Amino acid sequence: MAIEIFGVSVFLAAARSEGGELMIVATNAHPKHAIAIYLRRWEIESLFQAFKSRGFNLEDTQLTEPMRLSKLIAVIAVAFTWAHKVGEWRQKIKLIRLRRMRK
Repeated sequence: MAIEIFGVSVFLAAARSEGGELMIVATNAHPKHAIAIYLRRWEIESLFQAFKSRGFNLEDTQLTEPMRLSKLIAVIAVAFTWAHKVGEWRQKIKLIRLRRMRK
């Protein structure tokens, strides 16, 4: 059942994370797959954060030529995937403690 928020008809979908945190997603499409789609989008956003300011600093290269930039993004994507997979493997062997980010 759709509800109206600020004059826009939307569906709401909700789920709890493994840590118990509630996530609510508003969508204009059928809510059945809204959470899965949102989580996939969040993975992409996390990838872009890593590319830009959380390790790879892509913007610091100041590349503007499309072909070179395309190749660099491909290499960074492979490096990110490798780092992520190694992190998952390492986590299974010994707990990786998370550092708090400075504000």
